[in-house]
Amino acid sequence: MLHRRRILFLSLLLATYCLITAASYSGQFVAPAYAQADQPIAGLTASNDGAKEAGQEVTLSAAIVAGTNVNYTWNFGDGQSAGPIAAKDVKHIYTSPGRYTATVIARNSVSQVLATTNVVINVPPITNLQVVSDSPSVLGVPTNFSASIGTGINVKFKWNFGDGQEAEGQNVSHLYSKMGKYTVSVTAYSDLNNNDVQDDNEVTATTTLEVTVTEPKLPDLQILIVGDRRVNAELFFQASVRSESINYTWVMGDGTTLSGVDVTHTYEEEGVFTVVLIASNSADVQVVTELVTITGTQPEKIENLQAFNGTSLSNPQATESFVTFAAIPEKGTDVTYVWDFGDGEGATGQVVNHSYLRGGRYLAKVTASNVINTETAYSVVHVSDGGQNLPIFGSDIPFECSGGTQLTNGLYAILEGRAIRCEILGVAADSTDTYEWDLGDGSAKVDLNVITHIYAENGRHVIRIIQRDENARIIAIANVYVVVNEAVNLPLICKNGRCEIGAIKGLDPSPTPTLTPTTTPTPMPTETSTPTPTSTSIVPATVTATPTSSATPNGSVVLPPPTEP
Repeated sequence: MLHRRRILFLSLLLATYCLITAASYSGQFVAPAYAQADQPIAGLTASNDGAKEAGQEVTLSAAIVAGTNVNYTWNFGDGQSAGPIAAKDVKHIYTSPGRYTATVIARNSVSQVLATTNVVINVPPITNLQVVSDSPSVLGVPTNFSASIGTGINVKFKWNFGDGQEAEGQNVSHLYSKMGKYTVSVTAYSDLNNNDVQDDNEVTATTTLEVTVTEPKLPDLQILIVGDRRVNAELFFQASVRSESINYTWVMGDGTTLSGVDVTHTYEEEGVFTVVLIASNSADVQVVTELVTITGTQPEKIENLQAFNGTSLSNPQATESFVTFAAIPEKGTDVTYVWDFGDGEGATGQVVNHSYLRGGRYLAKVTASNVINTETAYSVVHVSDGGQNLPIFGSDIPFECSGGTQLTNGLYAILEGRAIRCEILGVAADSTDTYEWDLGDGSAKVDLNVITHIYAENGRHVIRIIQRDENARIIAIANVYVVVNEAVNLPLICKNGRCEIGAIKGLDPSPTPTLTPTTTPTPMPTETSTPTPTSTSIVPATVTATPTSSATPNGSVVLPPPTEP
């Protein structure tokens, strides 16, 4: 009997288990006739306390009208979930702005109900935007910038450097092309790339700063001095670093102050002077000094240089024998003399000797110079190889000049800055002759029938025209005398072959005389330079030559004036 009761109890217990299990699969729990069932869920709603900003905590809540033993499972719509939990409220943090649909499922033993709520997550504000740089910057070196924020998500930075250039990035650098002050602005903005975020949820922040770009510091400077360091001689001073952006002030030590990268100065007294150069720009100042010792007086200016030799058309020098040359200035001290004998050879000295290997007529040139000025003179040399083959000049060169006032034949007056134009007349189209022009101021032109020239300095000048044939021998010489910007209305006075106009002395306006050939000309040696004959009348001079070698004639050499130019 007891055994039957046990079996009946176990059977009843097994049947109850089966009913409970079946109910769990059907979603509805059916209690045994002897148990009380849960109240079904009714009226489920979901809500939240948004809108919030990304990163802030959101509270989501579930509410029911009816139901017992309810558990809640949440899906927050951002891939995160929570539950099942018995509490009706749950907290969650959304990390990105957007619109989310949160879902809650309420369950108990007899029912299951779903509800949703929309959550709005806004873009958080960008706060405490700050920017720094390593200004002041040196021109040519990049300026570095860095931005930072207090709060904000997915923030990017856009820069405007104040010179029309822009860049992006939290840390950037920029190279300015000019000195100056610039207002730099940086804008921080959230770059979310989320279509669910409204435009009015976009946030930005902007701030500015001032940037100064200065010149680099000055390199080490030196004072460069060129010229004769004597009283009344002009000295040239120069800074070793040259720049338009540098201010140069020169204190010359004698009470004179000058400005500029290059200055000239003349000291009127002997002594030791301290020259101070003050160089400055917007970033630096340098002061350098140099002692200048001024002694004595400057050399006398060279004037009216003439060149002589002992030959003439009627008294030529034989080949391979010495011709003595002398350079005689009317004025000038501390002078050095350099000769070009017209045959490719040269020498130095006031009195020199030279022998020619071939007969012919040569144009010797001497250049006299000191620290004050330089002058050049010419002398025609007659060399015979036995007296039979001495080349001589032909007729004068016909020419015409314009651009000024013709005072007399071959003498012209030109205003300062005006050009003189000279043309050889009657040149045949098939002519093989060449013309060399020495313009009297250091300029020369070759193989031109017409020249135009502007003189840079006032004064008197002599234009030499040398005509050569196809064998490069001289066949004619002519002179053009030019007075630039001097008294041109005074009468021309000539005496003993020398003419004077106003304050201009020593001009011989007469053309080169015509020489009639007496023998068959022989070719002259080809000359590489552009020689020119002397411009002034030649006066007798006695020159004592000191022998320096066996080749130098002994004793005094008397140089008679040549009869031709």
